[in-house]
Amino acid sequence: MGGEVAKRQDAEVARYIPNLTPDIVKKYINPNANEQEIYFFLELCKSQQLNPFMKEAFLIKYGTSDPASMVVAYQVFIKRAEKNPAYNGFKAGIIVLDADKKITYREGAFYVEGEQILGGWCEVYRKDRTTPSRIEVAFNEYVGRKANGEINKQWAGKPGTMIRKVPIAQAHRDAFPDELGRLYVAEEFKADEDTLPTYEIGKAPVIPVPEGMQGFRAPTQVVPGTAAAKTANGTSGPSAAQAAESGQRTADSGEAATEAQVKKINVCLKELGCADDTSRHEYVSNVLLKDPYIKSINDLTKREASTAIEALVKAIATQGAKK
Repeated sequence: MGGEVAKRQDAEVARYIPNLTPDIVKKYINPNANEQEIYFFLELCKSQQLNPFMKEAFLIKYGTSDPASMVVAYQVFIKRAEKNPAYNGFKAGIIVLDADKKITYREGAFYVEGEQILGGWCEVYRKDRTTPSRIEVAFNEYVGRKANGEINKQWAGKPGTMIRKVPIAQAHRDAFPDELGRLYVAEEFKADEDTLPTYEIGKAPVIPVPEGMQGFRAPTQVVPGTAAAKTANGTSGPSAAQAAESGQRTADSGEAATEAQVKKINVCLKELGCADDTSRHEYVSNVLLKDPYIKSINDLTKREASTAIEALVKAIATQGAKK
């Protein structure tokens, strides 16, 4: 009996998971990822039965220096919840300020011209609970914006669809923490899965830097058995953030950005529409995940300038492809 169940489980996994190997991930999914990040991505796909070539899972890393992050399509949350016998469906929609200035909770994502979308909501039902897991989110908290503060193309074009996905993911994660506790959707980070990297066997991955995604970083994923995991469990040693910061300082010490690098960054920023100092410094800070924001491009180290140039060039290429 147990053997038959195992065979069915293996068959189900095989239906979702291609024959992923580290080499395949490196070549066709994200060449910027390191060995540990590739390992974690493989384990995520295997344990959650995710197929990256079917746009179910994404390994995001826009340069070689920043840590990788993983997000999944929002439909994955529903599929995983449906595997739990306690799941009893969900309702989701948008919160709208209508023409009469009345706040309305509407199921779905429909709204008409003149109405203002204020947020999104979702209720997830379980057969073993008397109250649903309900989440409401504010639109302004998640809307994706360009470096100049304008709402990006995806969020401006389909705001109802975008904001509705956020509470769907969060409410399902709240209702089923064991199955979904470490999964996130792109919309929770002001992006859209349609603008994430695209993968196709036999071709190099396309890894754009979508509007509003510069500086993207999902919550840290800890791989069991690693130094980071031991630190998280309370053992001695510096935290992952401290180690990363220390390593960055060591690598960057004494090496200021060259005049050529500063000039290149300024040219790229101008092409991306960052005309004033505030937007320019904010854009580069987001790319480099620097908080607080930099006060001058001249303050960058040589390594930081190199990372920024790489991201800016990719952003320009992506922008050009959309025109």
